[in-house]
Amino acid sequence: MLAPYAPQDFPQLRQVVDPRLAGLPGQQLRSTIDSAFGDGMADSIDQDLEGIFDGFTRAMSRALPVITQIGGGALQGAMAGSAAGLLGIIAGAAAGGTGAGLSR
Repeated sequence: MLAPYAPQDFPQLRQVVDPRLAGLPGQQLRSTIDSAFGDGMADSIDQDLEGIFDGFTRAMSRALPVITQIGGGALQGAMAGSAAGLLGIIAGAAAGGTGAGLSR
């Protein structure tokens, strides 16, 4: 008898496989992936995905303050240029975003 579905078994792999496979019990998911791609591949793929997701999360946490500062500068510039119409909004956003980025 198969063990019940346990989301802690292959959590990263479950996020990227077909939804019909994602709901399988851990041992059955492992067996399905290993039979399609080779022995040990379910564990390997899950570990690789964990590394990718962790790296992306770290990169975004470093980039987010810069992105928000530039975005805030662009918004302020757009608001300041709004009195001059659409071109003023565009120019103000570009100047505000550039100024905010360079001030970092």
